[in-house]
Amino acid sequence: MFRKNADTLCAIYAESSPPGHSGRTDTLQSRDAAWPEAEARRPASSLDIREPNAEESPRRDFAGLPGPRGPYPSKAHLFLIGKNDTPSLSWEHRDLTTQLAAVLKAVETASDAVMIADADGRVAYVNPAFEALAGYTVETINEAGGPHVIFADATGHDAFKQVFLGEEVREGETLLDPRDGEPVQVSFRARRVDGDEGATIGAAWSFTNASARKQAEDTVAAHRAGDRLAASLSGLFISADPTEIDGLILEALRKTGQFLSASRAMVIALTPDGGHMDHTIMWTRPGVEENSAMAPGQPVASMQWLWTELEAGKCVSVVHRGAHMPPEAAPVQSWIQDMDAGALLAVPLTHGREIFGGLVLTMDEQAPPWSQDTLNLLHMIAQILTGALGRKRDEARRSEIEAQTRRTQRLESLGVLAGGIAHDFNNILAGVLGNLYIAKTQMERHDPALSSLDEIEKGVQRATELTSQLLAYAGKTPLHMKIIDPGQLLRDTEPILRSTLSGGAELTVEIADKVPMVEADAAQLQQALVNLVENAVESLEGRPGRIIARCGEYKAHTPPGNWAGELPDAPSVCLEVSDTGSGMDEDTLGRIFDPFFSTKFTGRGLGLAAVLGTVQSHRGAISVESKPGEGSVARIILPAAACALATSAAPRQAPEDPVSADESSAGQTTVLVIDDEPGIRTVLDRALTRHGFRVLQAADGWEGVETYRKHHREIEAVVLDLTMPRMSGAETFQLLREANPEIPVILSSGYSEPDVTAQFTAMTPDGFIQKPYSPKALVRMLRNILESGS
Repeated sequence: MFRKNADTLCAIYAESSPPGHSGRTDTLQSRDAAWPEAEARRPASSLDIREPNAEESPRRDFAGLPGPRGPYPSKAHLFLIGKNDTPSLSWEHRDLTTQLAAVLKAVETASDAVMIADADGRVAYVNPAFEALAGYTVETINEAGGPHVIFADATGHDAFKQVFLGEEVREGETLLDPRDGEPVQVSFRARRVDGDEGATIGAAWSFTNASARKQAEDTVAAHRAGDRLAASLSGLFISADPTEIDGLILEALRKTGQFLSASRAMVIALTPDGGHMDHTIMWTRPGVEENSAMAPGQPVASMQWLWTELEAGKCVSVVHRGAHMPPEAAPVQSWIQDMDAGALLAVPLTHGREIFGGLVLTMDEQAPPWSQDTLNLLHMIAQILTGALGRKRDEARRSEIEAQTRRTQRLESLGVLAGGIAHDFNNILAGVLGNLYIAKTQMERHDPALSSLDEIEKGVQRATELTSQLLAYAGKTPLHMKIIDPGQLLRDTEPILRSTLSGGAELTVEIADKVPMVEADAAQLQQALVNLVENAVESLEGRPGRIIARCGEYKAHTPPGNWAGELPDAPSVCLEVSDTGSGMDEDTLGRIFDPFFSTKFTGRGLGLAAVLGTVQSHRGAISVESKPGEGSVARIILPAAACALATSAAPRQAPEDPVSADESSAGQTTVLVIDDEPGIRTVLDRALTRHGFRVLQAADGWEGVETYRKHHREIEAVVLDLTMPRMSGAETFQLLREANPEIPVILSSGYSEPDVTAQFTAMTPDGFIQKPYSPKALVRMLRNILESGS
């Protein structure tokens, strides 16, 4: 006899019939007589069923059990693993048939899978839950070789053996290998069952599907591992020096790629304008080729579908031979094929509405559907990398702004120097030119020395052109601003540009359909374009090459390469000249706006420095992008005109009309000349006296005001220099107009007209003449002003 508690293990032993009965075809009711009624009714908590004499029933048969699974055996054993919450079976006042049927029903309807094996290791019974889990019936599992076929790992095999070899109970987890399907993680409990004489008569197994729990545990573990990965990646960039960020990103890619079993992990950064690939940082698993990233400078349009999806904030999963990929994904699939990969996953690197680039992973084979947890982790990693790239970009911008500030300050200093030199040089040239004029008027028409004076005058004119270039560099050239169409300006300039070509250079002009208007001096912009094309022709060094002049709207935040000037707010217009010439290195590129700097030979001229002055006077910027052997691109960026602006009234200036050198009928008009240059005062005294004027001189503003106060009744006009010691020309002008608001005043300066007239707002002078000038031009202006006033 053996006894087990009903909520741990219940063992029922039944004999099919009295001695001598075959038992194979007996019904359950016919076997009730073999059991005394008193023995059949036991409490549920302690079921005690006596085994009949072994001589009467020497055979223990597990061929089948009552019910639909087969005929009744001569003896039957049922082993049921229970749980603490298993309902107790009420056995009192029930016969053995009822008890056995209740137990069988519990086993049949149990959610756990139950398998019973006999002492020989053959399966005697499996419940429906077992059939559903493992896919085996009693017959199929025995035909396949016995219970060991259901185990997919050594744990189950070892437990099966140990239960029969000595262990009473064995618990654990194993992989069940179903007849059809993938292995299933299960929890098991195996119990050896012994007879009254201590011999093992079989074993009972119960299996609980643990895949859901295992999956939950794996999910939690994956969450924790992902959190640890994200935390470690975030820690990489804390207090990191911006110069180390690329190396740290590479380390982050290595950890990410290994965590997700990727063959490659790369960050593809975009240029600030989002139009091209900037650079790529890539990690590859050992043995995988590294030269598979997108090349720097590759346009985004080459894989427009990919970047459009990323810019929209989507994760993009592409397989090499995807049956349901859109046609637009073909370039990405070709890229995957070129990398000898099976699949690609791209996650956007975005900050707000700005896209920095993409985090891209490649897999050897076609990847399974990505779980949302994995995508969430990649989004988290993408944000970490975006922050790192943002820091690097901010540092680069800060360094560029600092460098640009230094360049601007240097150029401004050079501009001030150039402007001062031009002003002083113009004063000197004014004296030279005036004396030349006087000398030529005093010589006979056929005097041999006249030809020498003509040559001197030509030299003065060339020097005057040089000072004009210096003033252009300083941004102090005269401007005649009006609203113009830059596209039409380029069309009109094209014949001039073609005239500068040589050595097989080809020029192509490209003009966008819609180009905003600009407020500009057309002549100066044309000259700037000519200078840029001439530089492009020189960069070809006599070889055949291509030059492209473009005009269109400009939308980038910061131009690439070396730039100077004032970047206009959007919208803006770009005049661009590119070439296929020799290009420049970084050192050369950093000096291109310096006066007289040239890549050809020392002292070439102002070149781009003069163009910079023109651009600055238009409140714009110029940029030059170049690499050795890859040509150059020069861009003039100007602010677009919001509307047609009225030009400010310029000081009155006399029209050109011929003045004879021997005219002396000015009616003894008295003119006050105020200038700190003695040579200029002397020249003007001689020249104006020759033309019939009476001249009074003053060496500075104080002396000029005092002279005017003494002779105000006779002085009819004033020629006033702008830059003088003690009192400036502007202050002198104000005092003169306070003394007499009607007195005509002609300003004279080595600086340009806009720079001079900007100092006069409430009252404007009657005329302006820029040094150096000929006395004839001054005489002409004086006569026109006096005649218009009378």
